[in-house]
Amino acid sequence: MKQARFTRDRVSALSKPDLIDLVMKLAARNALLQTRFDELEKQNRQLQEQNASLVQRVSDLERRLGLNSSNSSKPPSSDGLAKPAARERRTRSLRGKSGRKSGGQHGHKGTTLKQVATPDALVHHYPHQCTRCSATLSPEAATGFAVRQVFGLAPPPPLFITEHRAHTCLCPGMWHAGAC
Repeated sequence: MKQARFTRDRVSALSKPDLIDLVMKLAARNALLQTRFDELEKQNRQLQEQNASLVQRVSDLERRLGLNSSNSSKPPSSDGLAKPAARERRTRSLRGKSGRKSGGQHGHKGTTLKQVATPDALVHHYPHQCTRCSATLSPEAATGFAVRQVFGLAPPPPLFITEHRAHTCLCPGMWHAGAC
């Protein structure tokens, strides 16, 4: 349908029935164009959704293609013929030599944490029962203990020291130590 170019002079020269016919034709044409526009908008939405799913699928496939035994949990046998060249593989440390021997250096005064006489907390560990006769062991039956101190970092700078004492008890013919 060829569309005529309308000017103000041409439209004002038309009679009332011709103007009504023109408006009716334009309204019908507008309704047809609106329907076509709605169809194209719907098709555009569908194509955008399809495109998004295809982009996601391609990125997933590219990610899976990039997996090999060095960057995933796949076994080396699944690499096939696409193994990295020998020069690409790192066979030893990238760290350069410093000229010193490994370990503590000569002249370095070492430090260690020593047990303290007065810890911040005491935790007593007593055995509960005899493993042989299943008799209940009381703390009064304790004859000695082994000491272990734990140095914990507390928020303020001084260390928080907890002493654990594993007490040993004697049941007729058998020694029992508390779990520490």
